[in-house]
Amino acid sequence: MISLLNITILTFKKMEPKLTKALYISSKKEQNEENFGHLSDQCICCGKPMKEGDKLYIHLNTIGEAINPDYVNEINCKELTGAESQGCFPIGNECAKKMLGFTFILK
Repeated sequence: MISLLNITILTFKKMEPKLTKALYISSKKEQNEENFGHLSDQCICCGKPMKEGDKLYIHLNTIGEAINPDYVNEINCKELTGAESQGCFPIGNECAKKMLGFTFILK
């Protein structure tokens, strides 16, 4: 028989949302930029040109961290992350898989 007096009650803190994440940089980015040049429409992570129809973007602050689009925007970026918004950049589908939760679709 288990006594209710011996049961430890665990309390869980509400998990704080992750506001920033280090930007994934492909080991082939430099090589891709040499091959394709610096384009206005290339993946920020790997340097490959964006494919037709790709509409994923990532928001960065001025220290190069990815910003969680569910909580941080250009207005509150400095307050929440300690750095100004640098804006949004295209990210390819393969690189976006490494940045889950930090990408968004620009319509």
